[in-house]
Amino acid sequence: MVDISESKELTIYKKLLNVFGEYIEKFPCSGLNKVLDQALSAGKKCIPSDAAAKEILSYCLEQGTEAKSVQYLLNQTFDSLPENFKPVYKDGNKKVVALWKKENNISDRLKDLLNLAGEKSGSWSSITGEKVNLIEE
Repeated sequence: MVDISESKELTIYKKLLNVFGEYIEKFPCSGLNKVLDQALSAGKKCIPSDAAAKEILSYCLEQGTEAKSVQYLLNQTFDSLPENFKPVYKDGNKKVVALWKKENNISDRLKDLLNLAGEKSGSWSSITGEKVNLIEE
């Protein structure tokens, strides 16, 4: 029996490879070849296991054209996402956009959701690196 979350990871991984491949075909000197090679080496482990992170990646890869998808994924922050995709947690009485933590690195960039080195998947955190639980809006 196939796990549904595993199927979702595979679907996103295939879409990522297709988008990167199409972009490289149209813009061969873009430097994205290295990123594609890393994604191929890591396999589907480059897709995070967190459900919200998968939804964000899926959204990034569906921007209409390969160029828009690649530029969105590589250049945007979590704060630039539409409200229904922003990873938000409660800090006292206020809502704060969460950051992505892998190993000892904390980032607000969408591209950092990808585990291109095949390392352990990351998690959502505060600016101080404390793990946080996202709220549903």
